[in-house]
Amino acid sequence: INAEYMGEGHGLFIKGDDLLVYGGFLEESDESLDGSVLAINLRLLTGRSLAPSDPERARFCAATALHGGNLFVFGGMDPTLRLSSTLHCFNLEESFWKTMRSPPDDVSPRFKSSALVHGDKLLVFGGYGGLDLDLLAMASRPEFFLNELLECDLSTGSWRRIIVGPGSMPLGRSRFSLVALGETVLITGGMIAHDERVGDSWVYNLKHESWQRAGIPNLNPTSAHTAVRLKSGAIIFYGGSDNQNGVRGNPVNTVFYCNLANDLKSYAAIFLLKADVLYC
Repeated sequence: INAEYMGEGHGLFIKGDDLLVYGGFLEESDESLDGSVLAINLRLLTGRSLAPSDPERARFCAATALHGGNLFVFGGMDPTLRLSSTLHCFNLEESFWKTMRSPPDDVSPRFKSSALVHGDKLLVFGGYGGLDLDLLAMASRPEFFLNELLECDLSTGSWRRIIVGPGSMPLGRSRFSLVALGETVLITGGMIAHDERVGDSWVYNLKHESWQRAGIPNLNPTSAHTAVRLKSGAIIFYGGSDNQNGVRGNPVNTVFYCNLANDLKSYAAIFLLKADVLYC
């Protein structure tokens, strides 16, 4: 696999035998931001391009979601170092991009948020952004860490902010993990200030449009980690960076395995596995 496929701040998905890679920052590339869509066959360990790099769609730390034969890309930092609030869709079967309807102008451009598709709705939570955000500022400001939830109806292209009912909700954050669990969504960890990470978990109920603190132990404060749900229902959290060494943190090389019960309010086991450090 050619080293040009390696990046940072990209989207990564499994579809069949292929590992799909979109966008991110390519340090060794003449163009620092990549807009290509690549497929790495996990059986043959060979790579191929599904779409060449496109400056109009090149993004760093965009919110990405794979649904059926479509890859959705929202927000992110573009090649001019500006934050975006546009929504793009790449059709994997026919290998073409299309720009979809963007949210209203009062929705802040952002990056380092997360997205998923539930039914025919694209949901986007959190991130770091703002209408008057200066990305060249030396320190991240707390007010630019977002905790709003956006919804795009993919059948009509309409957007709305989901206004949750009274009660607690997670702090604004970036670079957290997000996992779909049937009619709920679990977010864990993330960055909430310039050099502060958290390890808490929150559940969002899609039907009742409400947040609840998850009844599972906190992870160590971590951001930029990954999470995946297994067929058994258990969740594996891996990697990221911790609160040591300021805003960059130190790489984390542990795996947390959480075996969830029926409703996230109890859990059976959590343990640590040593692993090589991965930068995702």
